[in-house]
Amino acid sequence: MDGDGENIRPLSFANLTEWGPSVMSDGRIIWQRSEYQDKGADYAHTLWTIRPDGTKPELIFGNTIVLPQGYANGRQVPGTHEICCTMISHFGDLNGPIALLDIDKGRFNPKAITSITPEVPWPGYWPQSECFRDPVPIASDYILCSHAPRDRFGLYVIDRYGNREIIHLDETVGSMCPTPYRVIPTPPVLRDMKPHAITSTTAEATEWGLFAMADVYQGIDHVVPRGSVKYIRVAQEVRAELLQMPDGTYQHDHTPFMHWYATPVNKIRGPHGWPSYVAKGTWGIAPVEEDGSAHFYAPAGKVLYFQVLDKDFNELQRMRSVVQL
Repeated sequence: MDGDGENIRPLSFANLTEWGPSVMSDGRIIWQRSEYQDKGADYAHTLWTIRPDGTKPELIFGNTIVLPQGYANGRQVPGTHEICCTMISHFGDLNGPIALLDIDKGRFNPKAITSITPEVPWPGYWPQSECFRDPVPIASDYILCSHAPRDRFGLYVIDRYGNREIIHLDETVGSMCPTPYRVIPTPPVLRDMKPHAITSTTAEATEWGLFAMADVYQGIDHVVPRGSVKYIRVAQEVRAELLQMPDGTYQHDHTPFMHWYATPVNKIRGPHGWPSYVAKGTWGIAPVEEDGSAHFYAPAGKVLYFQVLDKDFNELQRMRSVVQL
């Protein structure tokens, strides 16, 4: 938004919760997103980065790792390529052990995870006592955080070697979300990547972008035989927008609650609950070349994912993540 609060615009168009943004040393923003794209909900809280103008959203860690179930409040460790975070469960609050992620070892590599509070078990279900949360790295070796030595949170400094020092612990009032106020080097300001004008016969140029895919088989060739993919279907997770009332406010409650929270997917139930977490739509089908490449236009400002189809338009594989323009 502008400095006066005007012209607010979204950087992301996700359907579900996204939270915990912070600025990295290279000027990008790191944040956490809940991403349930046709995979188990328990393992869908991952770390992403994005440029401040909303371009180049990219997974930075997680997505295919089963345990821990998620990562919260990721922040870059000063002077390193490491990310400090809390390892969390799907259920409950953002409590758990504090971990360092060495992203140079790969975004899908469990060996990149080092718990620096190993006395707290990796969460299956969230711990309510003897746990940590809200880490803020203040130097390469030191982290300001909240810690509950029993059932109440206080403020602590811990280091990567397991040492810790109490700063403040009140007997009656818990303390969370420590925020240091200090002078830090200003991260580089990344220039806006202005969109190039394109020619589209189906919509205004500003509403569409061009996807170019080098090889659709890369990453799935162990399950999808090369040469079998003939088409890509461009699909969308359809957002459930808030209903604006006549007075300009937005509806904040509904009876029954599930019709407001989950419609229309709550209307259908399978043997194991809902078959999906959000409604789905489709934008069309694009051909795939013999070498696996493809290119096609798709709408901006939507939560998109792709399905690869055989010659009879049967689905062979779908993305377990989303992408946006």
